[in-house]
Amino acid sequence: MQTVLNLIKKVLGEKLTVKIRPLGHGIKAYLGALYYGFPGKKVKLIGINGTKGKTTTAILVGKILNILGIKTGFVSGALIFDGENEFANKLKLSTNDALDLQKLVSRMVRNNCKIIVIELTSQGLEQRRHLGLGSFDTTVFLNAYPEHLEAHGGWGKYIKAKSLMFKHTAKNGHFIGNYDHDQLETTQKLFHSIPFKIRKTVKKNLVLTSEFKANLSPDGIHRDFEYKGKVYPTNLMSEVELIDLFFALKTAQIYFPKIEDNLSTLIPQIHGAPGRMDWVVLDGIFQETNKKTSDGAKNNEPHISSKSTLEWKNKVSILVDYAHEPESMKRLLETIQIWKKRNIYTQVIHILSSDGAGRDIWKRQIHGDLSYKNTDFTVLTTDNYTQDDNPEDILNELGQNFEPAKEGVKFKKIIKRQKAFEFSLNLAKDYISKNSEAKILIFSTGVGTESGLTQPEGIMEWNEKRNWQETFANAV
Repeated sequence: MQTVLNLIKKVLGEKLTVKIRPLGHGIKAYLGALYYGFPGKKVKLIGINGTKGKTTTAILVGKILNILGIKTGFVSGALIFDGENEFANKLKLSTNDALDLQKLVSRMVRNNCKIIVIELTSQGLEQRRHLGLGSFDTTVFLNAYPEHLEAHGGWGKYIKAKSLMFKHTAKNGHFIGNYDHDQLETTQKLFHSIPFKIRKTVKKNLVLTSEFKANLSPDGIHRDFEYKGKVYPTNLMSEVELIDLFFALKTAQIYFPKIEDNLSTLIPQIHGAPGRMDWVVLDGIFQETNKKTSDGAKNNEPHISSKSTLEWKNKVSILVDYAHEPESMKRLLETIQIWKKRNIYTQVIHILSSDGAGRDIWKRQIHGDLSYKNTDFTVLTTDNYTQDDNPEDILNELGQNFEPAKEGVKFKKIIKRQKAFEFSLNLAKDYISKNSEAKILIFSTGVGTESGLTQPEGIMEWNEKRNWQETFANAV
């Protein structure tokens, strides 16, 4: 089928293909559902949508329910759990292809999952990849920010695309919406997109993020979760992650009503999503990479835990985050600025990149300006780009407002990502050689858990965390 679709795209051209794409994906979705026996109708489905936080929230809901003893599969842009095994999503899609999604749901049903959590992007919904799944027992709206308007053609169309999930809320199902002041209007629109006959049976839960506090922990890096007068230490590092955790807890509570009685034992078992606020090295120590999966098994990533014998390395920490949208970038930099003010780090080096292929060009300058203002040094580099892109143009657009005289002092342009990693470590070493009290944070954004980078010559195998580990281990 995919071969046929590729041929159709070639014949019709890009513009006409975009117009009929929803029809093609919709047909493919229904055929897939028919082939696999409509597996989505055999379990309770939870749909997660929002501009940011979808991936982490979907993973957290799945992991929380599994910890609580309710076998739950989940499909996210970073990680998939099929009821038996947890593995990286290598398709480079936040919402999986329609056929693949039906196949995964079918496998989860065979593996006796009672609930399946699915991350659904607005673009995936607009392309009708969700058709054939059936109704969602619970639909969750996290937030909406004007960060994908280029792809949708305006704010109204963006919200309309989101509504496609909520229109499939099940009778007697549940709706969870963000009721913070800036999200209230959109939450109401999405709730009212549910057909009236269904809507009047749906249980609505409006979530205010002011219901909890995200306090800095004594170590100055992690956050404590304060809720209803009790404080729970977490493994999470930013307020954003705690917001995702809060929505995940509210969602899981539908299926485990006494969840609040179990927070003291539940929360310490929760870790963030891979590739999101994910430590590679902390004070010269490689971080655990083979954490237990949802079913207790371990994945196949290498484990390195030894502390470096080179003194300068013991003063370096490396962090990986996705942060491919301005709002996420702002929140990440706010967290890092707090660490710096508390003198946890003296210098911050940022590896900043942007997709090519004409994707979200508007945000390049915004990301560059944020990095330039909030870090000590920005290394501009690439991630995904094709033969139609000029990588130098991408870097120039990221650094459009950088002062040319500051090149080499405040920023550096390096097209190859691996070379950017190596340069940043040499820069950190130089900082430390000049100041024995220096403590360096290097963080890279834009890639997260992607298993490969699109290059002019094809897909290049890439694991951000593993590449950092190897680069750090080989640095002298």
